[in-house]
Amino acid sequence: MKKSIIDKHIDALVANDFLFFILEKWRISSGEHLGEPYSFRERPYMKGIVEDNFHNVVIQKSAQCGISEVEVARAIWNAIYRKRNVLYTMPAGEQMQQFVDSRARNAIVNSDFLSQHVTGSLNLKKFSIANHQIYFRGVQKRRQIISVDVSTLCADELDEYEEGTLNTLEKRLGASKTPEKHMFSTPSFHGTGVSLLYYGSDALREKGSDQRVWTIKCSHCGQWNEDLYWETNVIDLNEKDNKSSYYEPNVIVICRFCKKEIDRLTANAEWVAKNPSITGVCHGYHISKLFSPTGDLNQMWLDSQNPIKEQEFYNSDLGMPYEPRGSRLTDDAILSATGTHLIVRKSDTPTYAGVDIGKKIHMIVAENDSNNRIKVIAAMELDDWTELHLVAQDFKVGGMVIDMNPEKDEAVKFQKKHDNAWLAYYAQHLETKVEKFVKNYDDQVVALNRTLMMMLTSDMVMDKNVIFPLDLRRVRDFYEHLKSPIKAQKQSAQGEWVTFYPKTKNPDHYYHALLYTLMASQLRSRPALVKFVSTLLR
Repeated sequence: MKKSIIDKHIDALVANDFLFFILEKWRISSGEHLGEPYSFRERPYMKGIVEDNFHNVVIQKSAQCGISEVEVARAIWNAIYRKRNVLYTMPAGEQMQQFVDSRARNAIVNSDFLSQHVTGSLNLKKFSIANHQIYFRGVQKRRQIISVDVSTLCADELDEYEEGTLNTLEKRLGASKTPEKHMFSTPSFHGTGVSLLYYGSDALREKGSDQRVWTIKCSHCGQWNEDLYWETNVIDLNEKDNKSSYYEPNVIVICRFCKKEIDRLTANAEWVAKNPSITGVCHGYHISKLFSPTGDLNQMWLDSQNPIKEQEFYNSDLGMPYEPRGSRLTDDAILSATGTHLIVRKSDTPTYAGVDIGKKIHMIVAENDSNNRIKVIAAMELDDWTELHLVAQDFKVGGMVIDMNPEKDEAVKFQKKHDNAWLAYYAQHLETKVEKFVKNYDDQVVALNRTLMMMLTSDMVMDKNVIFPLDLRRVRDFYEHLKSPIKAQKQSAQGEWVTFYPKTKNPDHYYHALLYTLMASQLRSRPALVKFVSTLLR
């Protein structure tokens, strides 16, 4: 049967535009709408994302927002019409296989149109579509992802990937003349995963994305609501009854200007880039459950007030990285711990120091003030171990604690030349113990409980038992490093809530140098024990 001119025109549109493909040829692959034609009826914000064919896209999203459905469809369209090999990844192999079986393969098997383009395998690890390949991989095994070369990468739930995995994945695009990346995830914490890719980081010289936010025009007052914020765009109409036994929330989304209910399905809405100077580098989208009427606002309201569910509320409902209130040091806290002294270049009296090792060496030098507090007198970034030796001489360092990782051999060599140097490392086995540290006097090595020592370091600053120089801001990035660590809660294997500090990519070298400095104040010599000891050993 010959195709009509209209059918041929539609085929041409489908081939050239992913938007037409997903509307004309795609059927929902799972859930209560299984088999139905795809539409933007309940998720109008998805249209702009579907239309976006930019080569570098980052999506910071709430859970169950429909992104995975779209990205699987895009992968198949890329194989059929753009002749691209695609790598689609998830954190774990079993999770990936379940996804492929219930979503991707289901979509093809139940579509006569898509089935006719199958040219080979259609298993849980690889689809052969139109003589091109879509590889599905869990990323917990590196060897499974270094064996394929592709032109398009789709990284799903990347916040659960191990550190360094994304760099390995991006190298799979090295052979392509036109590499494309689509990275999307429910966020976890600031400074890591999709949050880092979306917002960027000045400290890491990461540009981030153009930070597009869904912007809705109020039909009542005509004001544009740029993004929908929980604090200003949501109210509970029954809040006055929240102490009553019969209380049930009645939550609505309102315009933050006129306070009237806003139409979230209005056609007067668009994506607006908050950082348009980066548009030529990376397109970034933030998706919240507030954008769609399908979200359960009443349950979200209850979860937002439950400390146990607070992180999940921020991550999975609002699509926002989580930062517990009071979880990190602030500018005000650091400023409040500032004394009247200035940074010095050398010292005529004995000092002690903490040293953190990275690409550069970060060092903090301190002495005791008249109240036996830790008085920081210098902080600096050094290029190498030789420079560290010279600075230790200039400051008459009488005791120091040095990070023994990642350059253990160099640290040991340095220690052999300095009788007063201890090496330190964060011991995983101590994380379940009550000890803050364990000392090995024979080797002058101290094992540290990372969580408890970081809690102590922040508390020492907050309680003003550490005093900083008045001109501390002269030290580049010092404030940013001290503010980087975030204290959070997670459930243990036994279901208990425990404190931990998630590892982020935001630099925190001076923070850890300060931690080692506090340790050095206790280790340098018995007569010099400071107030820190009594705090440490409580």
